[in-house]
Amino acid sequence: MKKQKVIENVRLKKFVHGGQALGVLDNGDATNGKKMLVWGGLPGELVNVRVTKKKRSYLEVIVTEVIESSESRREPEEPLSYLSTSPWQIMDFMSEIRFKNEILRETFEREGIDGIKWDEFEVFGGITGYRNKMEFGFWGDDDGLHLAHYIRGSHGKQKVEGSILANDYLNDGAMAVLHELRRIDVWGGDLKTLVVRSSVNKVVGALFVKKRLDLSEFRLPKELKGLDIYYSDPKSPASVPTEKLYSYGDIKLTDTVGGINIMYDVLSFFQVNIPVFERALDAIRSVVAEFQARSKSELKIVDMYSGVGTIGLAVGAGTVVEADKHCVDMARANA
Repeated sequence: MKKQKVIENVRLKKFVHGGQALGVLDNGDATNGKKMLVWGGLPGELVNVRVTKKKRSYLEVIVTEVIESSESRREPEEPLSYLSTSPWQIMDFMSEIRFKNEILRETFEREGIDGIKWDEFEVFGGITGYRNKMEFGFWGDDDGLHLAHYIRGSHGKQKVEGSILANDYLNDGAMAVLHELRRIDVWGGDLKTLVVRSSVNKVVGALFVKKRLDLSEFRLPKELKGLDIYYSDPKSPASVPTEKLYSYGDIKLTDTVGGINIMYDVLSFFQVNIPVFERALDAIRSVVAEFQARSKSELKIVDMYSGVGTIGLAVGAGTVVEADKHCVDMARANA
């Protein structure tokens, strides 16, 4: 296996969209000045990095050593897997808010959008346990089958027992599925991923496998309302159904969003942080109401890329447009 190149003494600049810091090569050759997108570093830090991807216009790299540390740096709560789930774990929360504010401002300026009134971000809610959807991989070894996350910048996996980002229902549901797979002695190499999703107090899941396995002995754990098991083409890393093999219980969930009951299932798109989404929905409603008040005729509202129709239904859209079948089925039911 080819050893990945290490670049020493890289001074990091600002953050860019997605949680990476920006560095620039300073090596005196033809690649001098090439940009580096840096995982695991903070603006102002001096670091050594390992190259994980080479693109024509930039390198993607991961910090291997911090030589000069930022005052904002904190030890991540999930040190071996945080880059795969939440790269912001290496900084204190208020620094995270400040950096994201800077990214947002720069994005609007780059797109030439003027006239935006900027206020500081309102901070509310927690920074852990907020997600209502998680995806886990699997890892099998001499100790049996485990949930896992990929380690960014490598082909390796890190064994986990849940995620600090997920609510307790998700973590309990994922572990319950794992224990059932252990009971019927399923080999880790035949499994692709497990997606779990929760409403207020119910959990559903979708298990993706690489072979058309005989899982007739599988029993739905009491922690889940429903679970579908899909064969998923192993040539693709994505958790996409190729063929449904088994269905247990009911995989539909319902949440109240902005005063409207919204139905969705384990595979349809839905917001992962409902309290934050409701704040955004209030703002969207306000803007639509302002346009309606100024309009001399009735507005025709179309919700593009609508998912299960949450925004469109909330603002009175006459048409919602969506391509994904799972979302379309749920949008019809919600309408």
